[in-house]
Amino acid sequence: MNNQPTPEEELAQLQQTGHLRTLREVTSPHPPHLTHQGRTLINFASNDYLGFSKHPALIQAATKALTDYGTGSTASRLISGSLHPHHQLEEQIAHHKKADAALTFANGYATALGTIPAIIKKGDTVLISYLEMENNTSLLIKDGGRLFIDGTSTFNHGIMSNGTITNLGKV
Repeated sequence: MNNQPTPEEELAQLQQTGHLRTLREVTSPHPPHLTHQGRTLINFASNDYLGFSKHPALIQAATKALTDYGTGSTASRLISGSLHPHHQLEEQIAHHKKADAALTFANGYATALGTIPAIIKKGDTVLISYLEMENNTSLLIKDGGRLFIDGTSTFNHGIMSNGTITNLGKV
């Protein structure tokens, strides 16, 4: 007998506990403000805290890039090749960081999946603060680590004994 809740029951439970997430349509995204249901709100969740998405010079550069290169590369850089602007950016980053080379990724999730398996190996332990498990960054680390290791361990934030983290739990 299957005691698993149905998808409908799971959704109802999320709704009852206030954990059901839904997409909210917003208008007027003018960082750091947005308009939702006619109300102007300060958007504390935006990654655009510097307001670059509306900066005239960046809009002009993006428009030129669309004209010059189109809307996408049509496949991954490894498959269909890498455009000159990508190489330019990576060379500038490497120069600025005084590194031999740099590699850019499209987003944080791709970065985690592309880098974490390169720096950890089987048998390594990835420790993540339990408080951070709600944070997207930690979930990225957990997913990146999951590609290569058997599991990750969490610890209660701030729980240390003689400089050693105690209360490790498996994720």
